[in-house]
Amino acid sequence: MSVVGSCNGLLCIANIAQQICIWNPLTNLYKVVPSLSLDILGNHGNILGFKYGFCYDFHAEEYKIVRIIDIDGYFSVIEVYVEGSNTFEGYKLIPYSFTFGDVFGVLVNETLHWIPNHRSGSRSLVFLLGIRDESFGELPLPENVNDLSRVSIGVLGGDLCLTDYRPRSCSIDVWVMKDYGVSSCWSRLLMIQLPLTTAWLSLAGVKLLYSFKNGEILLRRDANTLLLYHPKDE
Repeated sequence: MSVVGSCNGLLCIANIAQQICIWNPLTNLYKVVPSLSLDILGNHGNILGFKYGFCYDFHAEEYKIVRIIDIDGYFSVIEVYVEGSNTFEGYKLIPYSFTFGDVFGVLVNETLHWIPNHRSGSRSLVFLLGIRDESFGELPLPENVNDLSRVSIGVLGGDLCLTDYRPRSCSIDVWVMKDYGVSSCWSRLLMIQLPLTTAWLSLAGVKLLYSFKNGEILLRRDANTLLLYHPKDE
């Protein structure tokens, strides 16, 4: 079992068979989501992986689960579970694969975000899905941020942010999009210079989790390792 999303204190959980439930850890009540039907895949290919998004649609006043099924490394199927009808309503075939990034989408401005690979292989971008109308689109990554294996997205002060690990300089760049949706508004907020003692660690995909009022930043290296950065320590 693994947590693939959280919202308003509720957890979205999936097991290895991709059976999903929404669980309230305070009351221990849960709701089982309908099982995955592979009929929607037709003859498109083999399943390579899954991505999820869990959110609350304030306009419809119901929870939604987005499930992305990565097939053959060139296309994915995206479908949306709606709590009110207790079903996955429709699906779309999109020209992206989702090799990199977290399993769960990042929610900013009523929109979920993931790091995809475009089928053409020529663009580095952020894939987004609006939770209200379930429309999708793209945001370009900051200039010179190209290696998707080193990139992770998150939220910083309510803004969409991005971390880019730079192994050659043993540093992490933190980018923030202050004016959401405007690609030119990516700005590098800071560069975290890592001690040389961490050079042997693999920090590809390190994720920003939280920024404290005292300036400290909590980062996650992997499922078992957290890093705490303080600007005054440099």
